[in-house]
Amino acid sequence: MQLESTDRQPLKWRVWHSANYCIGAVFFFFGSMLLYPYFATIFESGFYSAWLYTIGSLTFSFADATEWSYYEPIVVCKSRSCCLIPNLSLNFFMSMTGSILYLIGSAMFIPSINKAETGLLLFIIASIIIMISQAWKVGRVIAEGKENGDI
Repeated sequence: MQLESTDRQPLKWRVWHSANYCIGAVFFFFGSMLLYPYFATIFESGFYSAWLYTIGSLTFSFADATEWSYYEPIVVCKSRSCCLIPNLSLNFFMSMTGSILYLIGSAMFIPSINKAETGLLLFIIASIIIMISQAWKVGRVIAEGKENGDI
């Protein structure tokens, strides 16, 4: 199966998808900067860092949900029986699930919630899910490259 490029999506879709990743990266950058001990001597930087990470994770979740909604399960019919091939949909669903777990984990670091250990556990689980999802994507791209004679 040839994977259809997201380049064929309408401009509005591509801008929404890409802008969410860019905005999230900016929030992660500033959230990380605030973790330097120097900033804690000036103001309550941990509070703002947790919120910046939570907002950044939310925008990543939006982008991954957009991606997942684009790749619906494929129905393959052979003779009288049909089966659902959720390969792409499941792969992108895993990425979205990881992002949502990052979002929940980030929120756990907000001082008023004060569940940092739970947040850390969710970060670890999310990282494992996203690592598997991305490895799956790389394997799929290599397999498609071989099918197309690119490799």
